[in-house]
Amino acid sequence: MRKIRSFKTMMVNGFISIWRNKGMGLVSIVTIFAVMLIVGILLLAVLNINGFVQTINSSLDKVIVYLNDDTTVEQTDELLFELSEKPEIEMLTYVSKEQAIIKAQDMFSEGSFIQSGLEKNPFPASIIIELKNIDTADQLVETLDADTRVEEIRYYKDLIEKFIQVDRVIKIGGFVAFIVIVTLSIFVISNIIKIAIASRGEEIEIMKYVGASESFIKGPFVIEGLFYSILGSSLSLASVFYIYNKFIEVYERPIYEYVSYQLIEINEIALDIGIIFAAIAIGIGSIGSLTSIKKYLKV
Repeated sequence: MRKIRSFKTMMVNGFISIWRNKGMGLVSIVTIFAVMLIVGILLLAVLNINGFVQTINSSLDKVIVYLNDDTTVEQTDELLFELSEKPEIEMLTYVSKEQAIIKAQDMFSEGSFIQSGLEKNPFPASIIIELKNIDTADQLVETLDADTRVEEIRYYKDLIEKFIQVDRVIKIGGFVAFIVIVTLSIFVISNIIKIAIASRGEEIEIMKYVGASESFIKGPFVIEGLFYSILGSSLSLASVFYIYNKFIEVYERPIYEYVSYQLIEINEIALDIGIIFAAIAIGIGSIGSLTSIKKYLKV
């Protein structure tokens, strides 16, 4: 019962402190709202950029082998069998000359012009090779390059590596920005709580001298910090979801048509982002409160 009464007292004192400092509390909530809004937008941007890079990589991390026109059916079958025996290969797709010209026609609204006036099909047969690990591509390309049945090999290694580098830079930059923003939030909360504590510093010292536990003294300030951070974060989370849904409504189709990338739907990541926001809010509120009251407990 005593612990329950102490907890109730801490809660009451915490909300009294919130009411007394409602002006600074509003500043705190608005600041956390703005900071967490930036965090949310940054997080969604990084997730979509990462998804886009993975989509590009999955479409480029293939080795396309174009066959000589004089390669016979038997030679093609032999090559397909040889490739199927290689453990590093995940999948093989054979595209005949006829399939190649049909694909080319499908890419153009007036595809029939491709065949008009042509005496023979200019498109070569090809084999699309999907690897288990793109790092094994160099050795495979070197082997196929010496094969007389092969006319040309298309492999986008340099482009893939550039995309991977861009993705890495974005992730590192996003992480650094995230740390800076969260640190700023803790600093803001800490200073606002310090203002509240300054007016009650003598009271805290007396409570400490008469035997009040540290947890009893800290409790109201932690509650105050958590209230500001959770409310500010909740408002920013709702705003992030609203803004992102509106962004999807307006830009999803143009983005897909331009770069063939489907934006991540908010329902796919809502729970994860909610958990991240909750963790940050609790961390900001509790750490900011505890760091600001620490010196008053050293009496």
